[in-house]
Amino acid sequence: MLVLAVGGLLVGCGPSLQTLYEGEARFEHCYALDLTPTASHDDQEACWKVWRERYAERESRDRARYASARYKELSERRAHAPIAAAAHPQIADTRDAGPPLP
Repeated sequence: MLVLAVGGLLVGCGPSLQTLYEGEARFEHCYALDLTPTASHDDQEACWKVWRERYAERESRDRARYASARYKELSERRAHAPIAAAAHPQIADTRDAGPPLP
């Protein structure tokens, strides 16, 4: 009986399965945005920012480190972007998407 009470207490105090699922699904969404050539820089940066703020505490350290590094990289890229490039954004040609061919 004591084992059940302690087990119930431990499960009740941890993050809910729904919260864990949401964190994992959101991480995969952000990762997919990184792999989508037509995804905007703003969408990628915002996605990783939200993930870090809402889910990083409950996820594994490797995912939290990856998300932090990715957000930092996107933020720094924005800070160092030339002003002329921001005025005339280029649209990616989806025919060129994918790894280079031999």
